[in-house]
Formats: sequence, C-alpha cells, structure tokens
Amino acid sequence: MNVAITDIGSNTIRMNVYRVRNDKFRLLFSKKATAGIVSYVHDQRLSKEGIQVLCSTLENFSKVLEQLQIKHSFTFATASLRNIENTKEVVRMVEKKIGRKIHVVDGRQEALLSFHGASLQLTEQDGIFADIGGGSSEVVSFEQRTIYSACSMPIGSLNLFNAHVKDILPTVSEIEAMRRHIGRELDEHVEAQEALLFVAGGTARAVEKLLIMLQMIDQKGARITAQALNELLTYLCSEKGTHALLRNKPDRIHTLIPGLLILMGIMQHCHCSYVIVARYGIREGYLMKIMKNLPIE
Repeated sequence: MNVAITDIGSNTIRMNVYRVRNDKFRLLFSKKATAGIVSYVHDQRLSKEGIQVLCSTLENFSKVLEQLQIKHSFTFATASLRNIENTKEVVRMVEKKIGRKIHVVDGRQEALLSFHGASLQLTEQDGIFADIGGGSSEVVSFEQRTIYSACSMPIGSLNLFNAHVKDILPTVSEIEAMRRHIGRELDEHVEAQEALLFVAGGTARAVEKLLIMLQMIDQKGARITAQALNELLTYLCSEKGTHALLRNKPDRIHTLIPGLLILMGIMQHCHCSYVIVARYGIREGYLMKIMKNLPIE
C-alpha cells in the first residue's frame, strides 16, 4: 500500500509518499513547495491570496497522486494554520477545494509526533529532541526513550525572519535582536539542562548539507559542535557564504540564519556539546500513528 502524507508548514509544504508493508515503511519520493504561508498572514488572519497559494499547491500535489493512482492520502497543518484567527474558515475553504480533510495539529501534538518519528533512528536513551520549523519550534526531553516534557515555542525560522529582518540577510543588530527573542522563549518554555541534542526539520538538514560541503563534517549523521555552527554563522554572513547559500539552498536564503540561531540557542540553553541531525520527524510520526490505526493525541 502506498500512502501520501502532506505537511502544511509555515514556510514549506511537503508531500512524502511511502510504501507501507508489514508494519514497515520506506520513502518512495518527496515533493516540496516553498509557499511561505506565514508571509500571507495579516492581522492574525491568512489572506485570500494566501488561501489561493495553499489551494494551488495542494491541487498540484493531488494531480501527482491521481497520476500515480495513490488513494491513501492524509494532510495535516502545524503552526501555519493553528496560529491564525481564521483557522476554521481557511480549513473549510481548502477542504472544499481539494476534497479531503485537513488535520490541524496543536503544539503539543506536533512535538509528540515529531519525536515519535525521530525515535525510529535515535540511538541514545536520554536527551533532547528539537524540531525547528518555519512558524514554531518543538522541544522534547526524554529519558529511557520516554518523553517527560514536551513544548512548542511560537518561534520558527520564517516568523523570526519576518519579525526582525528588514532585508534578505540580517544585520549584526538584527541577529542580536533575534538571539534575545530566542533566549526569552527558551527561558519561558524549556528547562535548562545538560543533554545530548537531536534536531529535525528543514533548517537542520540545510545546516548539515552546508557543513558537509564546507568539509566541516564528514557525512550525514555526524556530530556537529557549537564551534562548527558558530563558524557556519560567520561564513553565512559573508559575501562568499551568501553565494554558497544561493547555489545550494536558494529557497532558504532568508530563513537559514534565523533557523540556525534557534538551533544555537537551544544548544546553549541546554548545555549541549554537540547536535545530531535526525533523519525522520513529524511526517514519519504521523504515518506511524496512521499505520497503528490510533487517534493522534
């Protein structure tokens, strides 16, 4: 059986198609659109233009599923739709347009689903898991592979950029303003502790890709130190770094530095000596719940 999982994020909308057999799955292919939904939010409401962009993107994904005759399709939204005042209106309009249900996942659900997906590949029994998205960042603390705290912070790479950056790349003062903002959110939501950090999300994958390109780490899954992230930040703020980002991750030219700052903030707050990028996250966690035929709680 082939199953499609579509994740409506604040910055990107991604559809993963999996082959499911005997309670196991493997990714067949992934399709992504950088829609920047949160950029269409004005006065806490998603605009008509934003709704049109969302519908158009999902309709394009649906055409792919129709061509491949994939009947099992599930769609969920995270901070992109839960953090607006007209959530119900938007969901109703989009569902009518695309002909399928949209599940709006709350912050705690997002944290739990992300962790359950990542736990498929976690090798450590204790630590912290973070999922840095466009509109929110989830942080989960676990012991003996069991969650003991989970939270969602209302900051992500895209809404942090929108709140603090005037042009495409941040100035020194804008970086410091973002650091202070991140620090306040961490102080409010996350208990300071010394732990190993695993991280998921587009920012984390982009950071890892750039570090490999710069030969600062050898391969995917390698340990990434705070020093390496500091050096990467300095590089990205240079003209040479900007060109490298445009060549390798042009869709993240404006969001990578804010997302990187969130990652660095979590590392510092939790006294993490290094971070490991997780291969799986919320989409795999959502799929696991579907496979088990369990309600998503």
